[in-house]
Amino acid sequence: MVGAEGLSYEEAAQVCGVAVGTIKNRVNRARARLAQMLAVEHGQEFNPDPTLKAALQGTYET
Repeated sequence: MVGAEGLSYEEAAQVCGVAVGTIKNRVNRARARLAQMLAVEHGQEFNPDPTLKAALQGTYET
């Protein structure tokens, strides 16, 4: 919802009926897993945007 549909964390949390922190945690884990599945070690070859940087660093945007 956050990545694919462009919802804010707050909007996604409301739709899912969970806390905002839960959404942030799930998005963070999903980004990290996607980077792992794509065997991405460093984002430099992709000219990373803040979202990719967050996934590679294991952090999420606030």
